[in-house]
Amino acid sequence: MFAEAQAHLQKGDVTACAAACADGLNEFPDDANLMCLGARANLALRQFDLAKQQLARALRRYPTFATAHDVCGDLALLDGRIQDALEAYRKALELGAEESLTRRKIEKARQLAREAAAASERAQRPQMAYADEIRQGEQHEKDGERDKAEAIYRQILKRDPDHVEASRLLAGIAAGHEQYAEAEVFLKHALELAPEYLRAWVDLTNVQRQLENYDDAIASGLKVIELAPDKAESYMVYASVVGVAGRHDEAIETYQKALALNPEKAGALCSMAHHLKTVGRQNDAIARYRESIAVRPDHAESYWSLANLKTFRFEESEVDAMHKLLRRSDISDEARAQVHNALGLEYEARKDYPRAFEHFEQCNAVRRNLESYDPVDTEDTHDRVIALFDEAFFEQPPAALSEPTPIFVVGLPRSGSTLIEQILASHSLVDGTHELSDLSKVVRAMRRGRRREKRFPEIVAALNQPGWARIAGQYLDRSAKHRGRAPYFIDTCAVFY
Repeated sequence: MFAEAQAHLQKGDVTACAAACADGLNEFPDDANLMCLGARANLALRQFDLAKQQLARALRRYPTFATAHDVCGDLALLDGRIQDALEAYRKALELGAEESLTRRKIEKARQLAREAAAASERAQRPQMAYADEIRQGEQHEKDGERDKAEAIYRQILKRDPDHVEASRLLAGIAAGHEQYAEAEVFLKHALELAPEYLRAWVDLTNVQRQLENYDDAIASGLKVIELAPDKAESYMVYASVVGVAGRHDEAIETYQKALALNPEKAGALCSMAHHLKTVGRQNDAIARYRESIAVRPDHAESYWSLANLKTFRFEESEVDAMHKLLRRSDISDEARAQVHNALGLEYEARKDYPRAFEHFEQCNAVRRNLESYDPVDTEDTHDRVIALFDEAFFEQPPAALSEPTPIFVVGLPRSGSTLIEQILASHSLVDGTHELSDLSKVVRAMRRGRRREKRFPEIVAALNQPGWARIAGQYLDRSAKHRGRAPYFIDTCAVFY
């Protein structure tokens, strides 16, 4: 009976298939295959209520039947419940559904979700003039031609200084060039004109986070949640800010809210795991990393993060999954490097050094293509540093002593600098931090002033006592968020040119 019904479906006679399944179920009412095939046929006939009844019966009788969950995903997708569809397809995969077909369905559902999000964003955009020019500029950005896009947006603003979307898009160009202060100005202008524009609030939150203006970024992130409290992405934006501001427990709670709205957010699971690790909840972090991979098996960052726990060991099935991922041609170079690194660490822990070296070597080969590194320029910079910071330079009168006083721990990678920091930070008068980036940012900020044409180290060559005192003050202000109240604190330094 099942074969007969299936033959009807293969011939395109959906009505005959549904009738054959109904006849079969009259004689064999508990047959799972007939129930699910009948549900498929009724979905094609738009008989949704009947399909729902058949699927409900199938799942009550056989809750671990993969096909029933797969067809439930089809029903949810037709019903517009994209997240429910993704959850059903994922469950079907876990229970052994045919992998390639189910993954195609998952990708289709994700594409529909992306299209729905894009449509929602378009609907939220303020009505605007110069729509054709805006579309042309956005296309230039997609093609990697930012200069052409910037010229279009600036021309629009010359003709219409209050054009909201041109201001927002020009802010994006500025942020792409790491000119975050300029981007903030454009975004604030856009929001003065359109105070309910969600996309602009999201962009402003991210820009203020990059500027490390955490109080402003948190306020902007709360506005994002206020405008779209039913979107998981709103909570992810806010969590990213409170997390980088050091409020790890709040970040964890906020990611949980995002996942309650959309359990399929692999990025939220992975980011929450980072914070769980930071607060010492390693087992919970491992569980979230693994959930992230279950949601999106190509989420390479989670594999790398698990390996980077140092004491973690992958199960054999996870190692096989990583090898399978490397055989795919559609993963990014960044993801490929992360998986090679994770496998390298795993094989090193297993003392399989030839295989470990092989993966580290392949990781480095991939990373080299992603890096813009000039060994000649690096050597020249080192020579200039040595030439400038000679004995005479350090004989200059120092600036006034600062409170609190930093203790700089300087060393090559893997040379024990972290251990030195931990030893010193165990003293009651010393605050431990981590490798801070504040000093380098203060020095780089000098290039945005009068000495823009100069590089490090020449940019500090002519500094006098007041100049060094100014750098010290800015550094202490910026690093305050990482310190307690001890009179000394640790900064494990990186090279900052």
